[in-house]
Amino acid sequence: MIIRRERPSDYAEVYELVKTSFSTVYTGGTEPDEQDYLNELRGKDCFIPELSLVAEHDHGRLIGQIVLYKTIITTPKEELVELLLSPICVHPDYFRQGIGLQAMKFAFGKTQELGKRFISLWVLVENEDTIRFYEQCGFKADGKIGIQNRGKPVEAIRMIKDLLS
Repeated sequence: MIIRRERPSDYAEVYELVKTSFSTVYTGGTEPDEQDYLNELRGKDCFIPELSLVAEHDHGRLIGQIVLYKTIITTPKEELVELLLSPICVHPDYFRQGIGLQAMKFAFGKTQELGKRFISLWVLVENEDTIRFYEQCGFKADGKIGIQNRGKPVEAIRMIKDLLS
């Protein structure tokens, strides 16, 4: 397996990969739309092509992906530019084989090459397996809870990774 920068020729396959992966997470008929979110993200100024990565199996099939992009956090004292991780996924046929962890580590290295230090993400409160995975990767909850997702309030936890710790 290799981890490499995503190419425009990968977009259709990545779309299906994200759709398939996220459909295993959501239950009760909820149709995930992370794949559409990713397509929109690629056209925005915050998108960083160097941090849009895919995991390619030896036979050429894409089996994972991860994207980090710029986001601005406004505090009463300053505006901070940090990286937000979303989405990351692995094809269900390859779950629990270390692919997500390898992709995460590769992305951390690329992030450091670009001179960035902090990565944040949001994860649903009830998604305990994913929270444990992110903790395994060195993310820590920072106490922020709750976001708007597609115009609806969602209970989610913000987690942050300091690449220097």
